[in-house]
Amino acid sequence: MLEHTPVLIVEDEAVVAIDLAFAVADNGGEVIGPAHSIEEAFRILPQHPVQAAILDFELNGRDVVPLARHLFEADIPFVFHTANALPLELAEQWPEVPVLLKPCPTALLMETLAGEIRKRADRARTAA
Repeated sequence: MLEHTPVLIVEDEAVVAIDLAFAVADNGGEVIGPAHSIEEAFRILPQHPVQAAILDFELNGRDVVPLARHLFEADIPFVFHTANALPLELAEQWPEVPVLLKPCPTALLMETLAGEIRKRADRARTAA
């Protein structure tokens, strides 16, 4: 499903991060991370060709807005996988970014992420 796509996992809960890593690998993706903080994610990005990401919205009490903004501007597809709904202003800023509330079946999460990757590929083909 993920066809060797390098997927950055940004999650501060170890058990959830491990589950996500297994799900990405089981669906044919390449696991990058998991990063447990925004700083760690930004350290990983220059070292790996990330082509998609799964972001927990809140990491150790901090939101991932700077990272999400970076990914959005770089046209790297991502999904929010979070325990709480996004603040309204962010949901309005990124209405096209899927928000999957925990607990979310991993099959749904992987299908949603794969759909976002396909949308990015379609945009790239259309622009070419």
